[in-house]
Amino acid sequence: MNSDNRIVELLTDMLHEQKNMLHEQKKTNERLEKLEKQQAKINNELSEMRLALMKFAEQFFLISKIEERVLSLEKTVFQH
Repeated sequence: MNSDNRIVELLTDMLHEQKNMLHEQKKTNERLEKLEKQQAKINNELSEMRLALMKFAEQFFLISKIEERVLSLEKTVFQH
């Protein structure tokens, strides 16, 4: 009978440990879900930043071309 009690005690300990592991796994899964949501948000923000940078580059290119045109016009006008 004593060995039966010991077996029950060990099985009980194992079940408690398993419950604790499951609890920890659930917490880890919740943290992972949170991180996935944050990563998706960051990815969206990076996409928006990339588009904004591309628009900025286009505008910068146009401005640099305007400067070249103005310099060309000034040369033409002030040479005569």
